Amino acid sequence: MPKSLRPLLVILWFGLISVAAGCQPQQTSTPDLPPPPATELEDPTPTLSPSATATPSPTETALPTSTPRPTSIPIPWSGAELGPQNADFIEERYFWGVGAIQDVEYIEAFDVLIVRTANALYIYEAGSLKPIAVVPGEQTIALSEDNSILATTNAMPDFFSAAQSPVNTPEDIPGDAGEIRIWNPVDGSLMKTVRHAVEIPRYHDPDLDLVSYSGVHALALSQDGRLLAAGYGDTRIALWDTQTWDQIALLSSNVTNVPSLMAFSPDKKYLAATSFQSSLEGTSYAPRLQLWDLEKGELASYLPNPGRISENPFSADGEYLLTGKDQKVYVWNLPDFRPETSFAGGSGITPAVEFSGDGSHVIVDGEIVRRLPDGRRLDPDEEQAYLLAEGYSLPGEAGGSALPGRDDFALLGHLPPLTGVRILGERKFLAWGTDETSLYTLEMPEQVYKTYDLPAEPLESGVQSDLAPGGGVLAVCLQNELALLDLATSAWRSGDRCRSPGLLEYLADGSSLYRAGPLMLDQLDPESGQVLGNLIGHTLEPVALAAAPDGSLLASSTNVVREGAEVIIWQLNPVDLRQRWRISSNVANPMSALAFSPNAAVLAIGGSDELVKLYRVGDGWQLSNIPSGRACSMQFSPSGRLLAIGTCAGDLVLADPETGEMIHRIEAHNGAVDALQFLPEGDGLLTVGADGIVLLWGVE
Repeated sequence: MPKSLRPLLVILWFGLISVAAGCQPQQTSTPDLPPPPATELEDPTPTLSPSATATPSPTETALPTSTPRPTSIPIPWSGAELGPQNADFIEERYFWGVGAIQDVEYIEAFDVLIVRTANALYIYEAGSLKPIAVVPGEQTIALSEDNSILATTNAMPDFFSAAQSPVNTPEDIPGDAGEIRIWNPVDGSLMKTVRHAVEIPRYHDPDLDLVSYSGVHALALSQDGRLLAAGYGDTRIALWDTQTWDQIALLSSNVTNVPSLMAFSPDKKYLAATSFQSSLEGTSYAPRLQLWDLEKGELASYLPNPGRISENPFSADGEYLLTGKDQKVYVWNLPDFRPETSFAGGSGITPAVEFSGDGSHVIVDGEIVRRLPDGRRLDPDEEQAYLLAEGYSLPGEAGGSALPGRDDFALLGHLPPLTGVRILGERKFLAWGTDETSLYTLEMPEQVYKTYDLPAEPLESGVQSDLAPGGGVLAVCLQNELALLDLATSAWRSGDRCRSPGLLEYLADGSSLYRAGPLMLDQLDPESGQVLGNLIGHTLEPVALAAAPDGSLLASSTNVVREGAEVIIWQLNPVDLRQRWRISSNVANPMSALAFSPNAAVLAIGGSDELVKLYRVGDGWQLSNIPSGRACSMQFSPSGRLLAIGTCAGDLVLADPETGEMIHRIEAHNGAVDALQFLPEGDGLLTVGADGIVLLWGVE
C-alpha cells in the first residue's frame, strides 16, 4: 500500500465527519499589488493562463461518514512463510498509528488544530480533539494570517538524495508533482488546485530526480492572504492572486538556486527567498538570499551566505530584514542589504531571529529579547513580561486557554518516533517509543495507547530501552539511573546507575539483562536492575548490542578506531570473551546494527558504510556484502532463510543470507526503520520507525 494512502484508512478508524467540499473563497476587491509591467517580467507561456492554472470548479473531497472506532481489529496475521522465493512479493498488510507530530498550528478564530506529520495533515477541533479532516501525504504548508487559506503541496525529495530509481524522463513525472492544493482549514474541504508548468532542463544530470525539478520546494502567503508564492525546482517563483486565482507573475533570474523558504514583507513590496538549504545537526543553512521587488517584478538584490531567516523576517514597515549567523543577529537595510546593526545573540551557530510586533526589539530563539538598536538584553522579569505581551504563550497554552498536550495526541495515535517492537503472542505485540519527557506504548490486539512520565532526564545519547521477553517490564536507561517500568501497575522502580550510551539487551529467555556502556559490559539482574558482574569491553563507546536467539552469544560494536571498527563476541554461560574483530572502514561510525542468525553461526553487521556484512562466527570469515544502505535494524527470519534490514533512510530490504543477494527493497517509513521483528512462524514482519507508525508486512 502506498504511504500516501495510509491516512485515508485512518479516516475510517477515527470516524471523521463528512465534509461537503466545493466552497469557493469569497470574492472581495482586487489585490493591492497590481500586475507588474509585462516588459519587466518573463512572459508566461500559454500553459500559464488562468484557465490552465486553476480548476474551473472546486474539487469534491467527500469523506466517510462517522463510524465507531473498533475495539478489536481483525489482523491478516497469517500467510505464506517469507523466504527468498517470495520476498519480492511482500506488501504492507496493516498499519497502526497516524504519524509522529512534527508541528501543531492553532487557529484561534475557529478553535481548530492543524497537526502536521510526515504522512499527512490532520485537522481537529481544539477543545474536543474531534477529527475534522485529513490532507494525505508529506506536505509543504502555508497558512494565511487570517486563517482562511491553507495551501499544501507534496514535499519534494532532495535534489542530491540517493534516490534508488530517479525519474529521468518528463513523461514519467507523477501527475500531482508541482500541484498546489488550496484547502478550507475549518472543515478540510479542497477549494482549488493551481499549478505552474515548469521548464525541465534540456540537459540535466541523470543522477538527479526530475520530480525535484517539477515540484514545489517552498510556499508562502502574504500576511493578508491576497498573494500566494510557490518556489519551483526550475528556480522560478510563481505568484497567484488568491481572489481570482490568476497567475500574475513568474519571477525568473540568472540566480540558479532553488527557493526553499520564502516570505512576503507586510506591505507586499518585497518577497525574500532563500535558496536550497542544507542541514547540519538539525540547523538549516541557506547559501543565498534573494530579495524580489514585486512592484517592479525584478530581483532587487541578493545576499550570499546569509545564515538563517525566519518565516517572518521583515520589520513591520518593510524597511529592514533580520538574519542569524555565527551566533550574531544582523539587521539589514533594504533593498540593498546595507548593514544597519549587528550584535551577539543566541547560543547556536545560526540563531532564530524575528522582530517584535512594534519593531523595537528582536526576539532570539523564542526566549531572548534584545532592544534595538544597541542589542541590549532585557533582564529576566522584563523579558518574560515582554514575551507574554508579544503572544509567546507558555507551553501547552494559546490565547490564554490550555491546549491538548502530547499525551492527548498520543491517545489518537500520534506516537513519537518508535524505537522498539516485541511480539508477545498470537496477534499480540507491544510497540514503544520516547520523547524527552515521556514513554509511549501501543498494545495490540486491544489497540490501547498509553503514556508514562519518565522518572528522570534522558541520557545525552537519548533514551535507550528494551522490553523483557514476557512483555511485563520495560527497562530504560536514563540520566544516572536504570529505570524499570512495570507495565501492569504503571509503577517505576530504580535499578543501578546508567552511563551513556547505556545500550540494553534482554536474553530471549529473560534470564539476564545486559547493558553496554563506556569500557564495560554489565550483566544485570532483570528483576532489580542491579549489577551482577561486568567485563572490560570496548575502548570507545559501543554503538550496537545484540544477543543470539538461543542466548549463547552476545555481540557489541564500537565506532571506528585507528585499526578499524571493533566488534566483540562474548560467550555467555559461562561468560568469556569469544572473539574480537577489527573491520576496516574509511567511514566514521560504521557499525550501528547487529543481528545473529537463529543458530548463532552467522553475524550480520551493518552501518553507515551502506553495506551489511555477513561473517561466520566460528572463524570470522566474511561471507558476503549486501548493498542495503545504512542499516538501523536487522533480524533473520526464524528459519534463517531471509535477512530483513531496516535502513536509516526508511527502506525495508530483504536479502538471501545464503547467497548475499539483495532480493527486494521497499519504501517502508518516513524516517529510519528503528526496529523490526519477524512473526514466530516467519509468515510476517513488523516494523516501527521514526514516523511513529507500526507496519505489518506479508504475502498472500
